[in-house]
Amino acid sequence: MIKIWKHLLRYPDVAKEYAKLKQGLAKQYPDDRRAYSREKTRLLSLLSTRQRKSLVTE
Repeated sequence: MIKIWKHLLRYPDVAKEYAKLKQGLAKQYPDDRRAYSREKTRLLSLLSTRQRKSLVTE
């Protein structure tokens, strides 16, 4: 997970996208912490995959 946070710090545009998506999840699941966490885990998995791909192309 630390690599993802470093990636977010390095790429502010990705960090903004992440924040926006997290806010959307909070609105979508205001009373369902499990669903919010499940979807956030999927989001982090996607970001992790994108981060790994960007390391390959750099």
